[in-house]
Amino acid sequence: MNKKIIAVYGGSFNPPTIAHEKISKDILSLNNVDKFIYLPVGDKYEKPELISSFHRLNMLEIMVNEIKKSGVTSVEVSDLEVKSKNLLYTIDSLRAIKNRYKDKDVAFVMGTDNLIDFENWEKPIELLEEFYFIVIERKNQSVEEILERFKFLKKYTNKFIILKKTSYEAVNSTFIRENINNISLIKDYVNKEVLEYININNLYGGTKHE
Repeated sequence: MNKKIIAVYGGSFNPPTIAHEKISKDILSLNNVDKFIYLPVGDKYEKPELISSFHRLNMLEIMVNEIKKSGVTSVEVSDLEVKSKNLLYTIDSLRAIKNRYKDKDVAFVMGTDNLIDFENWEKPIELLEEFYFIVIERKNQSVEEILERFKFLKKYTNKFIILKKTSYEAVNSTFIRENINNISLIKDYVNKEVLEYININNLYGGTKHE
Protein backbone atom coordinates (compact mmCIF):
# COMPACT_ATOMS: atom_id res chain seq x y z
CA MET A 1 0.00 0.00 0.00
CA ASN A 2 1.82 3.08 -1.26
CA LYS A 3 -1.02 5.59 -1.42
CA LYS A 4 -2.48 7.69 1.35
CA ILE A 5 -5.60 6.18 2.92
CA ILE A 6 -9.11 7.58 3.29
CA ALA A 7 -10.68 5.80 6.28
CA VAL A 8 -14.48 5.49 6.07
CA TYR A 9 -16.49 4.66 9.17
CA GLY A 10 -20.08 3.72 8.37
CA GLY A 11 -22.89 3.21 10.85
CA SER A 12 -26.16 4.49 12.25
CA PHE A 13 -24.55 6.73 14.94
CA ASN A 14 -27.80 6.64 16.87
CA PRO A 15 -26.47 8.64 18.71
CA PRO A 16 -22.70 9.07 18.22
CA THR A 17 -20.78 8.23 21.40
CA ILE A 18 -17.38 8.99 22.87
CA ALA A 19 -16.25 5.64 21.42
CA HIS A 20 -17.01 6.85 17.89
CA GLU A 21 -15.04 9.99 18.63
CA LYS A 22 -11.98 8.18 19.98
CA ILE A 23 -11.89 5.72 17.08
CA SER A 24 -11.33 8.54 14.60
CA LYS A 25 -8.37 9.86 16.58
CA ASP A 26 -6.82 6.39 16.92
CA ILE A 27 -7.14 5.65 13.21
CA LEU A 28 -5.79 9.03 12.14
CA SER A 29 -2.68 8.22 14.15
CA LEU A 30 -1.95 5.23 11.88
CA ASN A 31 0.68 5.55 9.17
CA ASN A 32 -0.63 6.70 5.77
CA VAL A 33 -4.16 7.54 6.98
CA ASP A 34 -4.84 10.93 5.43
CA LYS A 35 -8.51 11.52 6.26
CA PHE A 36 -11.30 10.03 8.37
CA ILE A 37 -14.90 10.14 7.14
CA TYR A 38 -18.01 9.34 9.20
CA LEU A 39 -20.67 7.85 6.92
CA PRO A 40 -24.11 7.69 8.59
CA VAL A 41 -26.76 5.48 7.03
CA GLY A 42 -29.80 7.11 5.46
CA ASP A 43 -33.45 6.81 6.41
CA LYS A 44 -33.98 3.92 4.00
CA TYR A 45 -31.82 1.72 6.23
CA GLU A 46 -34.23 -0.33 8.31
CA LYS A 47 -33.16 -0.66 11.93
CA PRO A 48 -35.22 -0.57 15.14
CA GLU A 49 -35.19 2.75 17.02
CA LEU A 50 -33.33 4.52 14.22
CA ILE A 51 -34.19 8.23 14.43
CA SER A 52 -34.19 10.64 11.48
CA SER A 53 -30.93 11.04 9.58
CA PHE A 54 -31.43 14.80 9.98
CA HIS A 55 -30.69 14.55 13.70
CA ARG A 56 -28.00 11.87 13.39
CA LEU A 57 -26.15 13.96 10.80
CA ASN A 58 -26.42 17.06 13.00
CA MET A 59 -25.06 15.20 16.02
CA LEU A 60 -22.11 13.91 14.03
CA GLU A 61 -21.36 17.41 12.74
CA ILE A 62 -21.40 18.70 16.33
CA MET A 63 -19.05 15.93 17.43
CA VAL A 64 -16.68 16.49 14.50
CA ASN A 65 -16.52 20.21 15.23
CA GLU A 66 -15.46 19.36 18.78
CA ILE A 67 -12.83 16.93 17.46
CA LYS A 68 -11.42 19.66 15.23
CA LYS A 69 -11.14 21.99 18.21
CA SER A 70 -8.74 19.47 19.74
CA GLY A 71 -6.41 19.92 16.76
CA VAL A 72 -7.50 16.88 14.73
CA THR A 73 -8.61 18.48 11.46
CA SER A 74 -8.59 15.63 8.91
CA VAL A 75 -12.04 14.41 9.85
CA GLU A 76 -15.42 15.04 8.22
CA VAL A 77 -18.99 13.77 7.90
CA SER A 78 -20.38 12.53 4.59
CA ASP A 79 -24.09 12.86 3.75
CA LEU A 80 -23.70 10.49 0.80
CA GLU A 81 -26.09 7.81 2.09
CA VAL A 82 -28.39 10.32 3.77
CA LYS A 83 -29.01 12.20 0.51
CA SER A 84 -29.28 9.11 -1.69
CA LYS A 85 -32.76 8.35 -3.04
CA ASN A 86 -31.87 4.66 -2.96
CA LEU A 87 -30.50 2.38 -0.27
CA LEU A 88 -26.75 2.24 -0.79
CA TYR A 89 -24.72 -0.83 0.09
CA THR A 90 -21.23 -0.42 1.48
CA ILE A 91 -19.68 -1.19 -1.89
CA ASP A 92 -21.77 1.54 -3.56
CA SER A 93 -20.71 4.16 -1.04
CA LEU A 94 -17.04 3.18 -1.10
CA ARG A 95 -16.96 3.31 -4.88
CA ALA A 96 -18.46 6.80 -4.81
CA ILE A 97 -15.87 7.94 -2.28
CA LYS A 98 -13.07 6.29 -4.25
CA ASN A 99 -14.23 8.18 -7.33
CA ARG A 100 -13.82 11.39 -5.38
CA TYR A 101 -10.35 10.51 -4.09
CA LYS A 102 -8.88 8.81 -7.15
CA ASP A 103 -5.28 9.21 -5.99
CA LYS A 104 -5.85 7.53 -2.62
CA ASP A 105 -6.79 4.12 -1.25
CA VAL A 106 -10.08 3.74 0.59
CA ALA A 107 -10.35 1.64 3.75
CA PHE A 108 -13.58 0.76 5.53
CA VAL A 109 -13.51 0.77 9.33
CA MET A 110 -15.23 -2.10 11.11
CA GLY A 111 -15.19 -4.30 14.18
CA THR A 112 -14.45 -8.00 14.41
CA ASP A 113 -18.20 -8.72 14.57
CA ASN A 114 -18.55 -7.27 11.06
CA LEU A 115 -15.60 -9.32 9.86
CA ILE A 116 -17.20 -12.54 11.08
CA ASP A 117 -20.34 -11.69 9.09
CA PHE A 118 -18.47 -10.39 6.04
CA GLU A 119 -19.48 -13.20 3.67
CA ASN A 120 -23.11 -12.02 3.99
CA TRP A 121 -22.33 -8.49 2.82
CA GLU A 122 -23.28 -7.31 -0.66
CA LYS A 123 -20.57 -8.39 -3.14
CA PRO A 124 -17.93 -9.36 -0.53
CA ILE A 125 -15.30 -10.50 -3.03
CA GLU A 126 -15.54 -7.28 -5.03
CA LEU A 127 -15.17 -5.35 -1.78
CA LEU A 128 -12.01 -7.29 -0.96
CA GLU A 129 -10.62 -6.78 -4.45
CA GLU A 130 -11.21 -3.03 -4.51
CA PHE A 131 -10.77 -1.77 -0.95
CA TYR A 132 -8.86 -2.09 2.32
CA PHE A 133 -10.30 -2.67 5.77
CA ILE A 134 -9.26 -1.32 9.14
CA VAL A 135 -10.47 -3.81 11.74
CA ILE A 136 -10.85 -2.77 15.37
CA GLU A 137 -9.90 -5.85 17.35
CA ARG A 138 -12.25 -6.44 20.25
CA LYS A 139 -11.40 -8.36 23.41
CA ASN A 140 -11.23 -12.14 22.90
CA GLN A 141 -11.73 -11.78 19.12
CA SER A 142 -8.47 -12.21 17.21
CA VAL A 143 -8.54 -10.87 13.66
CA GLU A 144 -5.85 -13.34 12.64
CA GLU A 145 -7.96 -16.25 13.89
CA ILE A 146 -11.03 -14.97 12.05
CA LEU A 147 -9.08 -14.64 8.80
CA GLU A 148 -7.82 -18.18 9.27
CA ARG A 149 -11.31 -19.51 9.96
CA PHE A 150 -12.91 -18.00 6.85
CA LYS A 151 -10.92 -19.32 3.90
CA PHE A 152 -12.19 -16.76 1.39
CA LEU A 153 -10.80 -14.01 3.63
CA LYS A 154 -7.40 -15.66 4.04
CA LYS A 155 -6.53 -14.91 0.41
CA TYR A 156 -6.88 -11.19 1.13
CA THR A 157 -4.94 -10.84 4.38
CA ASN A 158 -2.94 -8.00 2.82
CA LYS A 159 -6.16 -5.98 2.62
CA PHE A 160 -6.62 -5.83 6.39
CA ILE A 161 -5.09 -3.32 8.78
CA ILE A 162 -5.54 -4.49 12.36
CA LEU A 163 -6.01 -1.93 15.11
CA LYS A 164 -5.12 -3.82 18.28
CA LYS A 165 -4.63 -1.02 20.79
CA THR A 166 -7.23 1.72 20.97
CA SER A 167 -8.59 4.22 23.45
CA TYR A 168 -12.00 2.78 22.60
CA GLU A 169 -14.39 2.58 25.54
CA ALA A 170 -16.90 -0.22 25.90
CA VAL A 171 -20.04 1.84 25.39
CA ASN A 172 -22.55 1.71 22.58
CA SER A 173 -25.43 3.81 21.33
CA THR A 174 -28.02 1.44 22.80
CA PHE A 175 -26.65 2.13 26.28
CA ILE A 176 -27.08 5.88 25.72
CA ARG A 177 -30.64 5.51 24.41
CA GLU A 178 -31.73 3.21 27.22
CA ASN A 179 -30.37 5.55 29.87
CA ILE A 180 -31.20 8.87 28.25
CA ASN A 181 -32.88 10.19 31.41
CA ASN A 182 -29.97 9.22 33.65
CA ILE A 183 -27.58 12.04 32.79
CA SER A 184 -25.11 11.17 35.55
CA LEU A 185 -24.75 7.66 34.10
CA ILE A 186 -24.20 8.59 30.44
CA LYS A 187 -22.49 12.01 30.60
CA ASP A 188 -18.99 10.51 30.37
CA TYR A 189 -19.87 8.43 27.32
CA VAL A 190 -21.30 11.02 24.96
CA ASN A 191 -19.98 14.41 23.87
CA LYS A 192 -21.38 17.21 26.03
CA GLU A 193 -22.62 19.23 23.06
CA VAL A 194 -24.22 16.14 21.51
CA LEU A 195 -26.00 15.43 24.80
CA GLU A 196 -27.28 18.99 24.86
CA TYR A 197 -28.60 18.56 21.31
CA ILE A 198 -30.41 15.36 22.37
CA ASN A 199 -31.91 17.22 25.32
CA ILE A 200 -33.02 20.29 23.35
CA ASN A 201 -34.66 18.14 20.65
CA ASN A 202 -36.12 15.66 23.13
CA LEU A 203 -34.69 12.69 21.24
CA TYR A 204 -34.99 9.02 22.22
CA GLY A 205 -38.01 9.67 24.41
CA GLY A 206 -35.99 11.57 26.96
CA THR A 207 -37.41 14.18 29.30
CA LYS A 208 -36.15 17.65 28.54
CA HIS A 209 -33.83 18.89 31.28
CA GLU A 210 -33.70 22.65 31.82
